[in-house]
Amino acid sequence: MEVAAYKKDGSNRHIKGCERATESLKFEIRGLNARHRGRMAEQNNSANEPSSSGNVGLTEEDREIEQAFPVSILGDSAGTPSACFITPYIRRTVQLPLKPMMDAAQREKADRLWAMAQQVAGLPFRVFSHPAFQEAYNFSSQFPGYKFPGEKKLRGPLLDANYQAVKEETEKKMFQKLIWDKITISCDGWTNVSGRPQMNILDVNRFGEAVHCHVDGSNEVKSGVWIAGHIKKAIEERGPENVLQFVADNASANTLAGKLVMDTYPHVIFGGCVAHGLDLLMEDIGKLDWVKSVVTECKTFIQFVKNHHMPHAMFLDHFSNGASLLKSEATRFATNCIM
Repeated sequence: MEVAAYKKDGSNRHIKGCERATESLKFEIRGLNARHRGRMAEQNNSANEPSSSGNVGLTEEDREIEQAFPVSILGDSAGTPSACFITPYIRRTVQLPLKPMMDAAQREKADRLWAMAQQVAGLPFRVFSHPAFQEAYNFSSQFPGYKFPGEKKLRGPLLDANYQAVKEETEKKMFQKLIWDKITISCDGWTNVSGRPQMNILDVNRFGEAVHCHVDGSNEVKSGVWIAGHIKKAIEERGPENVLQFVADNASANTLAGKLVMDTYPHVIFGGCVAHGLDLLMEDIGKLDWVKSVVTECKTFIQFVKNHHMPHAMFLDHFSNGASLLKSEATRFATNCIM
């Protein structure tokens, strides 16, 4: 591509352009040249002497572009930018900052540091592939000066903030009025690592389940009246018209609590836990003489193998086929069938 540039006397020289220029760009530059040629003709007609400034017929925009983009002329002489002028096509862009790239040695060192942190801290391997970890890393890596929060902040305000956020999201998902569904209130007791009795009360519907509240029963007698009081409170918080049933295991205290709840809310039914019912069924089956003898022999064999190193090693090498021996649990009677 070649375009013509005009000097102050009206003569022209050819300026070499890019051969890969698009047709639209060529058309636009031809139009710019035509405008400049007309401006030069008007200048010659209106004045015999050129302006002392040396920039004849140029606007302020033209002068600014000339200074930024001087034009080279092919020929026996090369004029100054003001002596030869063409308005180029300018596309103003913003140069984004480039992120520094890591070489192979730096990447290897970073990988080893992350691996060492994981191994020393005892983190599970799956932590690094967890979506929440990936999201946190991708966001914070945009800011080189970012530092991890301290243990005190993680234990306090950040834990409380995330708890509140998850609670609000759960409420929004499960209990918004537009998709309200009848819910089931369930409870279960357990003992923490300190030996203190606890009780969780859950809300369950077709959208999922969520912890309604947690009750510390350390200084309480876990009677049916005590359990029923907490269940009634949960029903009132959710609205009695939105609760369909109350589910708990088949302990005598829970059975009494279910009766007291149904007396207060006749439309709420009480149902025993199906899983607990099956567990009790397996317990009764294990009391049969011919089953009891087999279970006793299995327990004796497993206890001997696991308590002696050599028999245990021989079993794992020659008989286990990759599996390990399973001990029976005192309160999980189904383990008697799969151990």
